[in-house]
Amino acid sequence: MKKHAIAISVGIGALLLIWGVVLLSGSDEQPTPAQAPIDAPAPIPTPEETTAAPRAEPEPPGAEPTPAPEAPPARQRIPGDQAAAAADAQARPETIGPVEELKTAYQSDPRDPEAGAMEERIRGHLKQVEIPEGLVRRVSCVKSACKLEVNWTSDHRHGYMIAMMSLISHVSQQVAAEPVGDDDGQAVHPVDVYVSRVVPPYTPPVAN
Repeated sequence: MKKHAIAISVGIGALLLIWGVVLLSGSDEQPTPAQAPIDAPAPIPTPEETTAAPRAEPEPPGAEPTPAPEAPPARQRIPGDQAAAAADAQARPETIGPVEELKTAYQSDPRDPEAGAMEERIRGHLKQVEIPEGLVRRVSCVKSACKLEVNWTSDHRHGYMIAMMSLISHVSQQVAAEPVGDDDGQAVHPVDVYVSRVVPPYTPPVAN
């Protein structure tokens, strides 16, 4: 019985010794550190990539985006023909004076012996630098009235006004004008001007 207890004690001691050796050997080993992965080499850029346009740099934080410039509004273009026609319509001479009265007198009365001298007198007053030569096409007189056939254009508007003032100042205060024909689309507008021969010519007052 005593021998059996001794054997058990020896066995337990042997197990404890073996267990201690195992623990001591395990605590001396150091863990092997994991190796860092080896980075792969960067790819060499191709010629197409080196010549590509540079990438736009992002704007810094907090900066307001630059607004794109607005396109200017398209200008409304007016054709030159329409603008010229509108200006011509505003400056075109209008009917003035006793047209029907003087027209009837011119169409009714015969030509008298002094008609030729009256026509030359009217032409003489219209020979001015400001009055174009082709403005008055024809002058004809009868006993009580004279008729001037005028070719009015927008370039001759100033000369036309001077001619009318010359007739009123030097021939007669009774002057009438009437545009004739169709004015649409015409460059030259015919105008009939009538001058009365009944009223004595206007004589400017003599300055003292």
